[in-house]
Amino acid sequence: MIPYAYFKEMRTDANGIDMTTTNLGDAWLRKAKAEHKVEYFRKALSYFHERLKVYPDKTAKNYAVALEKTGDIYSETGEPEKALVNLLKAYFMYKELGDLVGQSSSALLLSDLYEKKNDYKRSQEYLKLYSYAKDSLLNQRTKSNADQLQAIFQTSQKDKEIEKLNNDKKLKDAELNRQRTIIFSSVAGLLLILLSGFVLLSRYNLKKKANQQLGKAYEKIELKNRQITDSINYAKRIQSAILPPLNIIEQKLNHFFVFYQPKDIVSGDFYWYSNHQEKTFFVIGDCTGHGVPGALMSMIGNTLLNEIINQKNILDPGCVLDHLHRGVSLALRQQGQDQLSQDDGMDLTLCCIDEKKPGILQYATANHTIFIKSKNTLKELKGDIHSIGGNFDNVEKKFTTHTATLEKDDFVILSTDGYYDQFGGNNNRKFLISRFEKLVLSTDLSAKNATAEFKKAIEEWRGETRQTDDILVAGFSV
Repeated sequence: MIPYAYFKEMRTDANGIDMTTTNLGDAWLRKAKAEHKVEYFRKALSYFHERLKVYPDKTAKNYAVALEKTGDIYSETGEPEKALVNLLKAYFMYKELGDLVGQSSSALLLSDLYEKKNDYKRSQEYLKLYSYAKDSLLNQRTKSNADQLQAIFQTSQKDKEIEKLNNDKKLKDAELNRQRTIIFSSVAGLLLILLSGFVLLSRYNLKKKANQQLGKAYEKIELKNRQITDSINYAKRIQSAILPPLNIIEQKLNHFFVFYQPKDIVSGDFYWYSNHQEKTFFVIGDCTGHGVPGALMSMIGNTLLNEIINQKNILDPGCVLDHLHRGVSLALRQQGQDQLSQDDGMDLTLCCIDEKKPGILQYATANHTIFIKSKNTLKELKGDIHSIGGNFDNVEKKFTTHTATLEKDDFVILSTDGYYDQFGGNNNRKFLISRFEKLVLSTDLSAKNATAEFKKAIEEWRGETRQTDDILVAGFSV
């Protein structure tokens, strides 16, 4: 409280007041969310109100941050209308400023707020704006890295050109000196020729030695590349070995099919199965990234699921995801003072069918959607929109167990976003969920060639375009 009282008394330092109120407001807001106490929310709100009063520039980013924090507090304290006013102002100020980080955070808060107000349409709209801002931010960073690499490449090319010009100049100077020497003295010219021959021979020997060294270095690089590729292929065999055999799954899940196509040698997508205590569990997961990093995450997910369900006998889907989230956070050190990886995690769907109640589907999802095909109709089952892992604002995530009643011959279809996000077609656009739903309705999922149909559809759509992400689609009937 001493810094705030000091800056409030010394009104000439607006930046000091802004910084102090921001830090105090953030501190009370974190404490309020951690302990769920209304008086802490009010304390944080008072500091952000003070910040809005003293900040001179009503169009600056810091003013938008204060609006966003104020809206967040109103949302937490059950004042949705005030929250909506502040969050909308903050979002559009971020948009005018081109601040993608602010757009992402405020859009996510708006999506949550509209969901609390049961306005699911606007909730989905702002969830899409959140995803768009997040993707745009990633694209900006990717472009920046590409620009830096291009600048390095151009600098290297210019250095080579300068070196070539210098070498050409040296050769021309040597020729002029040789001509002058011949004119002044034939003897001196002969000595110069002998000296030039010696220099050329030395250069030839140096060049020969350099080429030999380059050849050895190239052989070492080739060996390293082979070793790395062999290691990744070995990792692929390990990853394939831990995936459940299809014939085992087919014993409990009728008409089971899976279309699994990694983008690289190993995959960040995985599926998991267990039949434990007369309950059948099936999981698909989409880990952060793909290739080796994604594969490592999938191994963590597989190991934790075995431990939680098969060893600890935690069988409620929502509780399983709660334990999985904590396990991933601990494994990646996303909690405590020595936090390392903040954003890594996985999106995931867990389905559970009790053998005593085969018509009841229990499920929990982490930023995933389940599709139910019943005769000629298709409906979506949604769950929680947050992912497994990650340490956003240090908020404890909770996952909900949902129940759906299924009719005989209904199909349950699960998919990661790699299928929807694949670019292709005449205009090189994404496949999208809408096209995926039409494909599901038009495909005979009970036939043995269901996997081939999904593979054929995405390959025809992709054409010559590179695969965008790991792809995983699975399904079974009741």
